[in-house]
Amino acid sequence: MFTRQLLRNNALFRVNLRKFSTQNTPKPTKSKAVPLAFLTFTGLGAASYFYYQQSDSKPTFLKKPLNYQEVYNKIADILEDVDYDDGSYGPVFLRLAWHAAGTYDLNTNTGGSNGSTMRFNPESSHGANAGLKIARDRLEQVKKEFPAITHADLWSLAGVVAIQEAGGPIIKWRPGRKDADSETACTPDGRLPDAALGQDHEDKATKELMMLPADLAFINDKKFKSFVTLYAKDEKKFFEDFAYSFQKLEELGVPFDENTKPMVLKPTF
Repeated sequence: MFTRQLLRNNALFRVNLRKFSTQNTPKPTKSKAVPLAFLTFTGLGAASYFYYQQSDSKPTFLKKPLNYQEVYNKIADILEDVDYDDGSYGPVFLRLAWHAAGTYDLNTNTGGSNGSTMRFNPESSHGANAGLKIARDRLEQVKKEFPAITHADLWSLAGVVAIQEAGGPIIKWRPGRKDADSETACTPDGRLPDAALGQDHEDKATKELMMLPADLAFINDKKFKSFVTLYAKDEKKFFEDFAYSFQKLEELGVPFDENTKPMVLKPTF
């Protein structure tokens, strides 16, 4: 509820307009075009001959590296939808990223964003994950355009997009999460709070639902309250601590390659 309200109040989504040149490229004259074509095909033929003389194996092609900024931009493109809820998928994308990562258990080193196990039952049906199918389905169009990205990385990145595109802090992010093959990798129910139980408190006078347990802890616990006061006065400090904590959350239990370093992906505005 707190995160959802924060995103609503700070939504600064903007649309970037890109202009492309329509200037025509002059066509080569006939006298230049023929020799050029001849030299090109001659060169290709020589290269092919050399390749097949040096190797008996079939030709291999280097896979084009995935451009994560392009993936980021595509997710940003599908954030807004006037026909959905309050007009933005940002809050539900953020919740998906958090719930995928929040299942991590330190004692067993299981769960976390690695595996994207919410794709399978029974985890997809856990009470805490109610409503997140909307986010998973929405992100499938990004997966189709960029099939090389894993669901685990896609969901994690969607959380970063939701935060940054709402005017929040820059979150360092890195790829490397793998997708589990079956439901055997699903985490047990109970690692996240149930979406339908214990989330609200009634106002004694009006009987209307009001604060979350976390909200109450923030104002009633002395240690928590000190941070509430600090962050209310210093947004820069809040952004720094939030960015660090969210990155740490999304990396819990992920066996990254030692050469994969965190990157900064630019907001679209």
